[in-house]
Amino acid sequence: MKYIGGEYSLSDLIPFAIKDNTSSGSLIRDSFFPKELNNKKRVNLEVGADALAFIIASKFDIDSIDLFVPEHFCINTLDRVSLKFKGKIQFKKYLSLDDIKFSDKNKSLVLITHFNAYQKELVEKALKLKANFSEVFFIEDFVQAPFEINQLKLDAGFNSLRKFGLGEIAILYCEMTDLSIIDSSTSEYYVVKNNAKKVKDEYFKKLDSETEKKYLELFEKTKTLLDTKNIYQAKESEWHNLSRLDLNKIIEHRRRQYALLTDFLKDFKDVSIINGDYAYVMFTTSKRDELKKHLFKNGVFPVIHWLDANTMLSKNIMSLHIDHRYKEEDQLRVMNLIKEILR
Repeated sequence: MKYIGGEYSLSDLIPFAIKDNTSSGSLIRDSFFPKELNNKKRVNLEVGADALAFIIASKFDIDSIDLFVPEHFCINTLDRVSLKFKGKIQFKKYLSLDDIKFSDKNKSLVLITHFNAYQKELVEKALKLKANFSEVFFIEDFVQAPFEINQLKLDAGFNSLRKFGLGEIAILYCEMTDLSIIDSSTSEYYVVKNNAKKVKDEYFKKLDSETEKKYLELFEKTKTLLDTKNIYQAKESEWHNLSRLDLNKIIEHRRRQYALLTDFLKDFKDVSIINGDYAYVMFTTSKRDELKKHLFKNGVFPVIHWLDANTMLSKNIMSLHIDHRYKEEDQLRVMNLIKEILR
């Protein structure tokens, strides 16, 4: 039985590789992620937590900042950022930008999130707030809209391609500052993660339980290895590998699956679809936990976003994978399983 969900392997992207003309791939990559953007330089880091930590470390005094983050933001990511500052950083959650109260004592940083798609109205609201509070520093989180980072309008922005299976790289745009705080060595996380991907490819050839157990243990180990005090630079090979992929084809593939699944889900009364584009199919349902258990039992592993945030949204939301690993036949299987619970 083919699993749906879980970690990526190295062979997943082979159908989307550009075989004959890698220069065309470089043009596609650079159109999404140019070297400069609105007077901001591109910095390639390893994961999103590195990008957020770099902005803070390179521009601000950690002892005199207030960092406002959305209520649903991933607590694990915040913990990883905090670790890089010996736990000194304090995060203040907000439900709406209207709720934020800025302090006269500290420098205020506001993180806004492009939640499952580019959020144009949210950016416009932040720009109006910026006009009234020019000293506030706004950061755009493009992790769930990584290819829209070239629409950055505020002070800094970052994405992460790790969750999209496109490499261990997070792309940051900010005014160029001291790069000496970035560790250019190879992280233990990177070594173990790539080994895990290789073992998973080996499993696809053998389909034996021993190899499966080995790759699962390696992927589990990478979760703890993300907890590091260093801010790591992305390997140059990760940036180069993006030029070998037809990124437009990958986005189109994801959008077709998004349309297929949302068209199916819209007919269920107990389902509310959250607006998206190509990241995930997100929806809420009162039967979320029952559905999750049924899907897991049948080899489908949906994402439960921000479970650690403990918000009302995180208690009801479910996210379905629509990435390059899956075809229409895979999603039809998911749809039939969903129908068994939500019918």
